[in-house]
Amino acid sequence: MTRGEVTHIFYEAPHRILDTLADIEAVFGTSQHVVVARELTKLHEEFLRGTVDEVRSQLAARATVRGEIVLMLAPSSSLKSPSAKRESLAVEVAALMKSEGISEMDALKRVARERGIGKSEAYRELQREQNRLR
Repeated sequence: MTRGEVTHIFYEAPHRILDTLADIEAVFGTSQHVVVARELTKLHEEFLRGTVDEVRSQLAARATVRGEIVLMLAPSSSLKSPSAKRESLAVEVAALMKSEGISEMDALKRVARERGIGKSEAYRELQREQNRLR
C-alpha cells in the first residue's frame, strides 16, 4: 500500500472543523470524500458522509457544532491515479535489472526513490508481489 492509498483519520475540535474542511477543500478540491463522525459510541452518535463541500455545507448550516469529532479523509483519486497506471513494483525492478544490468537491491532502491517510498516498504511490496505469483 502506498502512502496515497490510506484513509487519514484526525481528531478535530468542534470550533475548528469548518476551517479544517475548508483547508481540505482548498488542497484536494471540492470532490474530496470525507466522513465527519461526532460523538462516537455515545447516544447522539452521528456520521456525515460525502464530498468535503457537502459536509462543510451541512455543518455550516447548523447554529453550533458540538461534541468530539473524528474526521476521516478518503484516499484522494488524484493521489491514487499515478500509481494505478504504474506497472507493478516487481515489473519495474526486473526491467531496470535487465536494461541497466544492476542488482535487484539497486533497482529496488531506485524504484522506491522514484515512487517516494522507503526501501523497506518497497521491499515488503516486492515480496508480496512475488508471493502472489507463486
